[in-house]
Amino acid sequence: MDFQGLRPPIPSHSHPELADLLKRCWQRDPFLRPEFSEILELLQQLERTVADERDDKQKEKSPRRAVTAIR
Repeated sequence: MDFQGLRPPIPSHSHPELADLLKRCWQRDPFLRPEFSEILELLQQLERTVADERDDKQKEKSPRRAVTAIR
């Protein structure tokens, strides 16, 4: 998406890996943009990363669950 070289702002709460991917996709030179297969791979990896981070946060919020699982 290119409106006279302008790009929409990336929200500050965006995952850093997603922000990096967006910046790469928005390169002015099309040869510097990632191939679709790479984009797909990066998005799948990001999905796993976000799921892992969410699981880790839930474990931190509920230490009792971890103790119960050990028993």
